Amino acid sequence: MYETAYPYPDGDATAARHAQTAARYGYDGLVVRTDIDESLTAIRDQYGIDIVDGVEIDVDRPEEAGRIVGDVRKESELVSVLGGSDRLNRFAVEQDRVDVLSRPMDGGDFNHVLAKKAAVHGTRVEFDFGPLLRSSGGRRVRALRSLRKLRELVTNSETPYVVTASSRSHFHLRAPREIVAVGKQAGFEAEWLRDGLAEWGEIAAQNRRRLSGDFIAPGTKRGRHEEDPWGTCRTILCESTDIWRISLSYLRGVRVVNCRPRGADYRRDGVGSRSRDRSNRVDSGGRRWWGYSQRH
Repeated sequence: MYETAYPYPDGDATAARHAQTAARYGYDGLVVRTDIDESLTAIRDQYGIDIVDGVEIDVDRPEEAGRIVGDVRKESELVSVLGGSDRLNRFAVEQDRVDVLSRPMDGGDFNHVLAKKAAVHGTRVEFDFGPLLRSSGGRRVRALRSLRKLRELVTNSETPYVVTASSRSHFHLRAPREIVAVGKQAGFEAEWLRDGLAEWGEIAAQNRRRLSGDFIAPGTKRGRHEEDPWGTCRTILCESTDIWRISLSYLRGVRVVNCRPRGADYRRDGVGSRSRDRSNRVDSGGRRWWGYSQRH
């Protein structure tokens, strides 16, 4: 399971102090949502905990958010947009490039229409239990009411979600069992809460695959290079056999690769003749990949 943090300068403690506390509480990883000067690699090595390089976009207008998302998406392992206003909420759930909509009920509204859009685009909706843990009186009552309303919308629309306590100090961090215990008292199921904490790690793993040199498109990755009498053969591995054509014009040395469904196992080479060249492989994750090659 993973937790998120706002280290110094946005918070009161360093990323290293957050990581030390999170590791002691039994977390597998920590999402850093602040631009820091500390070395994330050094923190990983020192405390034995995964550190996710995240970005949270906090602006007033969707136009600004769109520009920033375009700048940080190619580098960041996790991109979230701080919602709250109706316009920002709508922007975040309509973007495939946004991983998480943070605090959607904080000053704005989140309805069933936005929940369905988030489900379509794969944008996770954040459940922030921080106010429930660290506030009292009327503010805690309002926070609990918002969380329950948000859960109803997310459940009905089957929207992906994440759970956090959004710490700004290492003293704000709570162990997973503590967040689960508080959530159960508020009417949430324990397994539901654990899945929300673990989802941060799933997002990071997915985006790290996208940032790797082998990623081409969702469900497609670059395979090995093989030497043969006709020159180098670049193999494209397709996770789905429903893909008919993948445009690779942005890749050096590769123009277009035709991927045909299972059974159509012929490839047309550059001189117009047909040759049979398909591989059926299973990777370390147990997924089956159908490979088609193009000589160049």
